Amino acid sequence: TTRQQICQVGAGTGIRRRWFLFFISLTTVVCVIAWQSVFLGIFISNLAADKNTITPARESISFEVEVEDEEYFPDHYLTFSTSCSAFQNWQSFFLFYFAHEVNQPGQVIRIVSGCSAPQRKELEDFHETVIQKLSPNFHIHFTPDFSRIRDDSFKYYNKPFGVQHFMTHWLKYDESNEKSKNSIIIILDPDMILLRPLTYDFTSSN
Repeated sequence: TTRQQICQVGAGTGIRRRWFLFFISLTTVVCVIAWQSVFLGIFISNLAADKNTITPARESISFEVEVEDEEYFPDHYLTFSTSCSAFQNWQSFFLFYFAHEVNQPGQVIRIVSGCSAPQRKELEDFHETVIQKLSPNFHIHFTPDFSRIRDDSFKYYNKPFGVQHFMTHWLKYDESNEKSKNSIIIILDPDMILLRPLTYDFTSSN
């Protein structure tokens, strides 16, 4: 009957639609896997091409910064601003770790804003027992909470005012202006990692 024919056509259309969706899903999965494979291959090959030395004890990638004249190599201060949250504690650990892995020159400073007394004590203990084991050039600098420095509450005020606080109280820039006039101050975010050292040298040799 006409009703049976309509049902058969509808059933056939439903089956074809399911097969079509299955084909699209499978194609998407294959494309994603292929893209990830290509990306991973390029990433690994570039990483292998960029490495200069390997530290056998750690069996990890290590870099040596080539300096033509060490006497004129400027001081480097790599800074990043964080809150006291556990989430940004883990981000900070990874940034410190990769700074260690690539032999980032100079000092690496975590600028922490708005900690309570217990949070500060916990971070100081963790930094002393874990982070500074990686390098004595890794530091932590505490600042007040600048998020309410004006009428509006804006947490991102902590970044510029935190860096200013670091330059004034840790680097003492005003007192040692002549000494620090050629210093390089690098400002990163805590969710970044280093794949090679960040220096003043942007030539192809580095």
